[in-house]
Amino acid sequence: MKTYEVDIGGKTYEVDAPDEATAWKWANATHGKARPLDLQGMQRQALSREQLRQQVEADPISRGARAASQETVVGDLLGGGPVAQGVGRFIGGDPAATTASRIASSLPVSTALGASAIPRGVAQLAGNIAGFGESENNPFSNQRTAQIEQMRQQGGVGGSGLAKFAGEVMSPVGLAAAKSFTPAATWYGRAAQGSGIGGAYGAAAPVETEGNYWGDKITQANVGSAVGAAIPLSLDAGAALGRGGRHIYRGAIEPFFQRGRDAAEGRDYVAVARDRAREFADALRNPQSAVAGYKPTAGEVIAALPKSTTQGGQAEFIGQQANVSRTAGSTVDAVNNQQKNALINELRGITSREGFDNPVMPAIRAAELEREAITAPMRETALANANLAGVKAPELQGRLARQNEALVSALQDTGKFQAFGAQSANRASQGKPGFISNADRAAEAQSAATDTAGILANRKAQTGLTQFQLDSLAAHGQFPLEANRVVGAIDAMLAKPGDRAVTLNQQILGKVREKIASLANKDGVIDARDLYAIRKTDIGDVVATLTKDMDAATRNRAGSLVNSIKSDIDNAIESAGGTGWKDYLATYKDKAKNIEQMQIGQALESKLAGPATAGSQMSPSAYSSALTDPAMNVNRLKPQNLEATRNVESVLANRGEAERLAMLGKEKASKLTGTPEIQLPNLLNQKVAIGKALLRTVMGKGTERMDEEMARDMLTNPQRVSQLMAEALRRADSMEKRVQLIRKYSPLLTQGIATEGVQ
Repeated sequence: MKTYEVDIGGKTYEVDAPDEATAWKWANATHGKARPLDLQGMQRQALSREQLRQQVEADPISRGARAASQETVVGDLLGGGPVAQGVGRFIGGDPAATTASRIASSLPVSTALGASAIPRGVAQLAGNIAGFGESENNPFSNQRTAQIEQMRQQGGVGGSGLAKFAGEVMSPVGLAAAKSFTPAATWYGRAAQGSGIGGAYGAAAPVETEGNYWGDKITQANVGSAVGAAIPLSLDAGAALGRGGRHIYRGAIEPFFQRGRDAAEGRDYVAVARDRAREFADALRNPQSAVAGYKPTAGEVIAALPKSTTQGGQAEFIGQQANVSRTAGSTVDAVNNQQKNALINELRGITSREGFDNPVMPAIRAAELEREAITAPMRETALANANLAGVKAPELQGRLARQNEALVSALQDTGKFQAFGAQSANRASQGKPGFISNADRAAEAQSAATDTAGILANRKAQTGLTQFQLDSLAAHGQFPLEANRVVGAIDAMLAKPGDRAVTLNQQILGKVREKIASLANKDGVIDARDLYAIRKTDIGDVVATLTKDMDAATRNRAGSLVNSIKSDIDNAIESAGGTGWKDYLATYKDKAKNIEQMQIGQALESKLAGPATAGSQMSPSAYSSALTDPAMNVNRLKPQNLEATRNVESVLANRGEAERLAMLGKEKASKLTGTPEIQLPNLLNQKVAIGKALLRTVMGKGTERMDEEMARDMLTNPQRVSQLMAEALRRADSMEKRVQLIRKYSPLLTQGIATEGVQ
């Protein structure tokens, strides 16, 4: 502030004002109300300057001028007086400065000046563009803006500059802009953003120095642009240095503490999972398996997830499991054995579901013995009945013939003894001598006749019984089992158009016909037991021999032909009187189904129980081949048993897919999780090289232990893998949020520095 003499209406006034124009304005505002100063009288009184100053301050003109100054420069009113002095003592600062300057320099006002810098600078810029930037009527003129900054600097309040800078940094304009600001994804993008933001803030900041406004404005814009680019670059450089330090810490220190190893393990999981880390963590939280008791590894859980053509991570994650498992042989073996046993138990469940889970006797053998115990009596009874007319009738006929011969002999003996007795009695009555008449033997002859009559009656009864048995066979449906009943049916098939043109049919039917005919007796009758043996084994052997090198379709057609022959044999046995034969066949078939189920399960189980080779143990291809083998015919399994075999197939297929993905992802996983090379200066220096080698060794020892724990978790505890991933993701999110927050609000620092401009 300066004291100016203003002449208005022939009178001279002294006015304290920042400039002459303002002094004129204030003097005019109080014209007619101010009392002119009598300078000559004051000089004559020889008052001291202090007295003069006090008198001037008490003058009405001065008071009016200060009252008017409240419209523009708030603090000038407090240039003197008790209140002003009290305020000055309260706000502190330089005692030599005016109270107004000290108010402008106070922390609240300095902060407000900084916070309003951008609006004031924009208003100043608009005024200069419009051409009235130097106008005294412009409240944001260049001169007035510079004077306010001079007052703040002259006030001498400690921390005034920092308060103003804080206001510039936390400007409402900058905060509002930062809320909608999204940092670029690349370092050069962020640098370009910062440069643009800094240039804009520099252009919008007020020029607070007197001189060349446009020259200073260009300088401000350039400085702001440079600062704006430098700040995000500095942040990225600091982040890079931090990452480098973390790598050293993580490799050389972290692996030697359980908490550190857990953190590192979780980071590796997230690194190899890439964009699907959260999805993998969720899947591993509750691993599922189609086979009860089967515990999938973490890799198998991930292999079962849907494939993605746009996101990586699946092969890399499973490849990491393969990498860390290379030195965990005992754990791998234990996991393989557990999984194999679970799969075998699933197949063994087929036998237990049939009710033959016997720890003492093999289940299949127990079922076979049960079947034989039930069906053997049925079979033998039916075959014996079928043989009654064909085999027993000839025996009865022979017996009847022999009985008839004995009957005739008895009849003859009876007649002879009766005649001898009658003759002896007749001669005795004629008085002939005894040696001629045999009179003495008449009683003997009568006794013999009586005996032979009894024998004759017995022989007649036996003959009648045998004859009754023969007569009752036909009456009860018992007929001779003639071979021609089956041979005739075969001949009909051999003569059927179409079938007779097939060589294989002719061969099969011809051999079976020949076998049956060879076993018939001279009367054309065949024993039911021989026919049963042909049905059971010979027909199958003939077909197997003739179709050995033929395709499945041909073998199936031959099987249909065999079934037709078996049906003819069954009909012949049943028609000959083999009552119960078809009941026996139905019972046998029902019992055989259970045994067949167990045999199929046992055959499939054998594919899992061998050594660890590609062709046997845990091999998806070997198991799948067994399922599709026509000889296995798994479609004959009951629905629940078939589901068990399919469950095992599904688990093995997923296991095979995990192995395939591991081969694809091992190298990528190593690159994503490998410990970075230690960068130290003076690589040719021997001491540095030795220190580097030792540090690498220490880091290697630490990571070996971490790999062991990672292998254990990935192979046996997917839930822990999920937990460590979740914690790593949480930490990464927190760090990323902090980094993004710093990047998001870094323009505020740019704003503060750029707004300072050129002082």
